[in-house]
Amino acid sequence: MDMYGHFIWSAYGATAILLVTLLAYSLFRYRIAQRQLGELVKNNREQGKKTFKVEKDS
Repeated sequence: MDMYGHFIWSAYGATAILLVTLLAYSLFRYRIAQRQLGELVKNNREQGKKTFKVEKDS
């Protein structure tokens, strides 16, 4: 029974470590995606202003 209890707690520990690792990885990827999306939106706005000025001049 002692080995069984030890196995259960080690399985809980491994599951907890796995979940925490997945959560950290997901947050890391989410922050990278948010930053890339922000840069893309900023670039699109700048590109939109440039094309608008070109259309207005011609």
